[in-house]
Amino acid sequence: MKKYQYASLAVCALLSCAGGTPKQARMTAEDSIYASKAVARQESRSTDFVTSDTLHDFGTLTSDESVSHRFVFVNQGTTTIAIDTVKTHCNCTSATFGKEPVAAGGKGWVTVTYRPLTSRGSFRKTVRIMLNGGTEYAEVAVKGKIRIGEKHP
Repeated sequence: MKKYQYASLAVCALLSCAGGTPKQARMTAEDSIYASKAVARQESRSTDFVTSDTLHDFGTLTSDESVSHRFVFVNQGTTTIAIDTVKTHCNCTSATFGKEPVAAGGKGWVTVTYRPLTSRGSFRKTVRIMLNGGTEYAEVAVKGKIRIGEKHP
């Protein structure tokens, strides 16, 4: 075990001593600045977007049922929340949402619709709600089970 620790320390020491030209150092600094700006632009989970349920269970469905659930949220922040778009990851899931910005203390909604299509067995679909110009997001999900070989009467 100690041999591996010493070997990794030696490799780190060699890498840190392998200096570069001033131009390479400048490029590294520029890359670092670019990376920090990119991190600042990354989206983050919204703490102001609060729903009473983030996961809805549809239970057991037949393969030809299309089901929907409306997630109601409250803006518990001090600024307005605007939903920009809602991202689903497959054709079996779609979503609609209120287009009006939600003021602090106000309520909004996102309705998620699931169509089994050719799905069988258990499912869980996550929907990402992009907020405030894409800088924040919230997630909700639906789940359930499709009965194999049965159609809705």
